[in-house]
Amino acid sequence: MAKLVASGTQVATLGSTHTLYTTTAVGTYQLTVDTNSLANGETVRFQARTRVLTGGTIRVVEEGVYSHSQAIKIKTSLPVFSDKSLSYTLRQTGSTGVSFPWKVAQLDASS
Repeated sequence: MAKLVASGTQVATLGSTHTLYTTTAVGTYQLTVDTNSLANGETVRFQARTRVLTGGTIRVVEEGVYSHSQAIKIKTSLPVFSDKSLSYTLRQTGSTGVSFPWKVAQLDASS
């Protein structure tokens, strides 16, 4: 059963990488973001980052890049399993920093 583990609204500062969520708990996670505020001329990049082994380098495991106003406003990442560490980040470029409501669910959480 899935469980909501974090949520919020990120006001993007243009060109800055914002960390939305970080965990070291074992699990399978999924990020969902509302891109309704994204306008023409703006781009947002969402990344999931993890490491394979203890002490290993944290690397991007999944990335979504969206530009301009979106017909489908809600973006959902692929499920990502991590047993070491996991973080989700957001970075916006373009004309004006906007707000992105988001949430992270742990898909394999016990109730």
